[in-house]
Amino acid sequence: MDVTFKSAPNEFYQLYIIHGEFNSQYFPLVYCFLKDKTEDTYDHLFTKIKEVFQEKDLGFPLPLFKIDFEYAAFNAINSSFPSAIRKGCFFHFAQAIWRKVVDLGLKPMYNNDRNFRESIGMITALAIILSAKIDEAWDLIKNTLSNTSRQIIDIFAYIEDVWLSDNRSLFAREIWSQNGVSRGRTNNYAEGVHSAINSSVNKSRPNFFEIKKILTELHISNVLEFLRLIGGGDLKERKKKTMWNKTKKNNQPH
Repeated sequence: MDVTFKSAPNEFYQLYIIHGEFNSQYFPLVYCFLKDKTEDTYDHLFTKIKEVFQEKDLGFPLPLFKIDFEYAAFNAINSSFPSAIRKGCFFHFAQAIWRKVVDLGLKPMYNNDRNFRESIGMITALAIILSAKIDEAWDLIKNTLSNTSRQIIDIFAYIEDVWLSDNRSLFAREIWSQNGVSRGRTNNYAEGVHSAINSSVNKSRPNFFEIKKILTELHISNVLEFLRLIGGGDLKERKKKTMWNKTKKNNQPH
């Protein structure tokens, strides 16, 4: 799951796309124009999706959701699908750490202080080490930073409050930890789809009928690809046969 803002019509806040996996390939399945990104809006979205599946007697086997770290969406998924596993994207985890570095005015230190730069890299790497080693690694990272400026203290507090504290962190470790995840650590394939859509629109905030036409073409193209794959088509030929992949670079999970 991922969002794009550029291709959403003016009357909507975002275009929210839900992707599904088949045979290690990812396909856009649901295209949603949302008025905002509140938990109520996401609750309404997932409730409506469940209703459609129930009406068509399709069942709803969704063991895993892979999304970025948007707390409202996480909560809504938990409410609608309490038994599903929620996993964050490694790329968005690293991006969140970097944004905090920038927000705290630490970008110059990152550029000029090798020790600090390596420490930020180690913080990002917490997501891929053994879960049992995270606390030990975090203590080591803190000990390598002798600088006790206000900004350093603030970034320590951010890491602990948002990611590490067992009882009060915003995102539990099992959500952002990628240990044991052999593939699909990022949702860059979704970013690739959004890039293709934005390139096809070729302007910010198209009208509804323009974006509807583009999404319809995308959907038809992907349905044909899906039918080809379930018919035994070669996975390697997907890029060659889908016009949307001419502008996508990240359709494969990483």
